[in-house]
Amino acid sequence: MTTIILIVFFVSGIAGLKKPLIGTIAGCILTIVLFFLFYNFTVFQFLLTCLIGFATSLAGSRAFSWFFSGFRGGKHNTGPSYIGGGDRTALGGGIILTDEERENLKKKKNSGGIR
Repeated sequence: MTTIILIVFFVSGIAGLKKPLIGTIAGCILTIVLFFLFYNFTVFQFLLTCLIGFATSLAGSRAFSWFFSGFRGGKHNTGPSYIGGGDRTALGGGIILTDEERENLKKKKNSGGIR
C-alpha cells in the first residue's frame, strides 16, 4: 500500500505541475487502476483505497505545483528589483534589466511584438 501511495503522490505531482486539478484527477484514476491490478476487490478496501488515493493525489499535485512554481520561467521579466526614492518626483520601484534584456525589448517594440 505504501508503494502505491508513493507512486500516486509523484505521478499526480508531475501531472499537476501547471494545473493541480489535472494532477488530482490523474492520481485518482491511477489509484483505481493500481487497486484493481494488485488487490482483491472488497468494498471496504476499495473505498478506503479511493479515499487515501484522493487525499494523496490532492496533496501531491498541490505540493508539486507550489514547490516548483518558481521554476516555470516564461516570457516575463524577473530579476533583482529596486525600490524608488523617497521624494514625490522619483519613480516607483521596478525591475532592473540587463543590457541584453533592454535590447530584446527594443527589438520587440520596433517589430510590433509587444502590444
